Amino acid sequence: MKHRLALLGAVSPGMASLADPSGSDLPYTKTLLPGGIAGAAGALYGLKRGHPFLGFIAAETVGQNAYRLYRGQGNDRTIGLCNVAQSAAIVTGALLWKKHPFYGGLVGLAVGLVATSFVKGSNANRMVQGFRE
Repeated sequence: MKHRLALLGAVSPGMASLADPSGSDLPYTKTLLPGGIAGAAGALYGLKRGHPFLGFIAAETVGQNAYRLYRGQGNDRTIGLCNVAQSAAIVTGALLWKKHPFYGGLVGLAVGLVATSFVKGSNANRMVQGFRE
């Protein structure tokens, strides 16, 4: 069951703390609440630019990982920066492939997962290590 949860954390970087509660001791009020508020603000900003969903993804990831980056205990900064990098790859892929932004987001997701799988302590690296066991 733990391997399936690690897979969920890697596929959805912003929700990694929910998918694998054993690897996170952060309270939801310091991750979900800022992530939701920032995501709503990002969606409103993205609505003006024509990309409300991408605005939500970008802002939600920053909001949800802000405390992890601030706290910096153990692998917190590594996990937080890798989560932000994965979401940045998704948004970048969607913006670069203007004709099919959904497919661009999927390509960005794949690139982000592969890139962060080499960073020791990241969610994608933990997923790869779980498959090797």
